[in-house]
Amino acid sequence: MRARRWLTTIAIGGLGVGLLSGCTPKDGRTYPNASDVTRAQQVWADPWLATAGATVAGPDGSAPNVERSITGRAYQTQVPPRAVAITEVRAAIAAGWRLLGAQCGADTPGDPGSASAQLARGSRLDDWSLANVASSRRSANVAPTPTAGIPAIDDYTQVTVGASVPHHLDTAWPDPPTIELEASCLVDGPTTTSSTPGPSSTPLVEPTIGRLEGERVDPPTWSDGAEGDLRAAVDTLADDSGLKSLGLSLAMPAASEDSEARDAAMASATDVAASGGLADSVSSLTAEGWTLTYAGCIGPGAPNIAELARPAGKRTAVLRLSQVAATTDASPVEAKVVVSTPGYSPKTPGAITNPCFTDATPPTAFSHRGVPSLGPTRMFPLQR
Repeated sequence: MRARRWLTTIAIGGLGVGLLSGCTPKDGRTYPNASDVTRAQQVWADPWLATAGATVAGPDGSAPNVERSITGRAYQTQVPPRAVAITEVRAAIAAGWRLLGAQCGADTPGDPGSASAQLARGSRLDDWSLANVASSRRSANVAPTPTAGIPAIDDYTQVTVGASVPHHLDTAWPDPPTIELEASCLVDGPTTTSSTPGPSSTPLVEPTIGRLEGERVDPPTWSDGAEGDLRAAVDTLADDSGLKSLGLSLAMPAASEDSEARDAAMASATDVAASGGLADSVSSLTAEGWTLTYAGCIGPGAPNIAELARPAGKRTAVLRLSQVAATTDASPVEAKVVVSTPGYSPKTPGAITNPCFTDATPPTAFSHRGVPSLGPTRMFPLQR
């Protein structure tokens, strides 16, 4: 049987460490400003990344340093690690990214190994971003006695995709040369070991981390003048029939100290009951008043993604649906809704029609329409 899949909230690189710990340094120099928001919004809107969790560059949560990882998504698939990594990399290249390097674990009988890749986009600090793709085979918990009511679950490939951008304090960013996908270990296979990387197995790039100079300054604080707008938006969406059909129930985010990171008002669900899959879910939601604003099909074994939006009082709700493209057993639909945050969230994109996942013949290569706009899911007070 297929493996159970779930949506990782934010589990790429540094996104899952300092930001989720609830422990932020009290040094205002590391907190984000308007430049960090602009840089983040460019990446949130990337049609290949189509993030499931988004933030901006800011405090790293453990020391007076900065965290540059700002976005990520994760999923499980039955496609072997190298094959799904190639699918993701081809989609990224089609969206304007360039391949910097790849690492491949050696295949052994019964073990398809692992694969990772690193890509870059842009040419200067304000539009530069670095992305990582990682895939590895995992063993699921197999029930010893399926007749006891616990079904057996096959092994699966875990895939994570994440991106980082320069912080506003950064003055330089690495820009290594591009390599051809066909010359990488993803296509040629693991011909070298990790200790002796060669042309087809290249080491990953690490951004240069600068040091803060001078004395600590007080961090910025939140202005809660718009909290009433958020409550009104959450109350409005509580009666939304489309969200109810997906099992999504929004609530106000938990309170935190003035200088702590805050979550957006959001809700998520996995294994959504959707007999007709992603296409039928989107059709039902548009009939309930939601507007389709983005559709992306990454490729076989990778997710098909849809985003829909609707007004929620003075704010906007963005709903993200994802379903791994399968050739056999249908994958579950995963759902996440996020309420916009003034000063952070991008403008709502225009409506689109004819999404790629409704094509009679499923696309075999990356295809998309519209612009992703989910975000942020976590944020810090901004420097003014």
